[in-house]
Amino acid sequence: MNTPIPTPRKSPQGGYALITAILFLVLLTLVALTSVKNSGLEARMGTNSTLHTQAFESSEITRHLIDKVLDANIATRGWPAQVGGTVNNGLYDSPTLKLLAGAASCPTTSTTYGFTLCQNSSGQLYNWYLANTECSGAGGCASFPNNLDQDASFSAPLSTSSSASTTNHISGTLSVYFLSTAPVPGQSANQFEPNVGINISGTYRYYYINGTGLDYTGSGNAADTSAVFRDVPRS
Repeated sequence: MNTPIPTPRKSPQGGYALITAILFLVLLTLVALTSVKNSGLEARMGTNSTLHTQAFESSEITRHLIDKVLDANIATRGWPAQVGGTVNNGLYDSPTLKLLAGAASCPTTSTTYGFTLCQNSSGQLYNWYLANTECSGAGGCASFPNNLDQDASFSAPLSTSSSASTTNHISGTLSVYFLSTAPVPGQSANQFEPNVGINISGTYRYYYINGTGLDYTGSGNAADTSAVFRDVPRS
């Protein structure tokens, strides 16, 4: 007697397990790709934030250091011979002299440590205590602060073991704009003269100082900071 061999029954799944596995694999791949994309975006955002902070710090450092240079320019009525001026170097204190690197036609950027002062086409330095170069243009002083001229650039290494010519360094540009004068309390009337550059010793002088800083790598990120500087006459 022949016994029939039972035929295996087909699974009712019909390949659904494979399709489900593929769908899960696709979903996991999409999740992984999204995570990688978000990680890259966060990294770029973090880098941009760091570069902007560096640019801001460069601007602040540049703007704060110029106070000492501006005060010396006002007190001596000029620039020292070290940078092509007419004032004896001895009238400038040693720390201020070390901040002055030289002079160049502007706009300019420099990798030489210190401030590079701007000069006109004739090679003459601009005396900040005397007048604003912005007022000689078509817009005149009325265009302030939208027409600020560059008056100096600044550069410094990040550490004493590096030089300013290396890739990473603090750098920025400066604009110095004379605003007004005011009498020093207790001074007699004949000691105060509101005209620019006349009898400065009896007056407070107010300047608008704008600094533009660049990130340490010089990749193009910039930040502006501004402040009003009051110069107190030296006794």
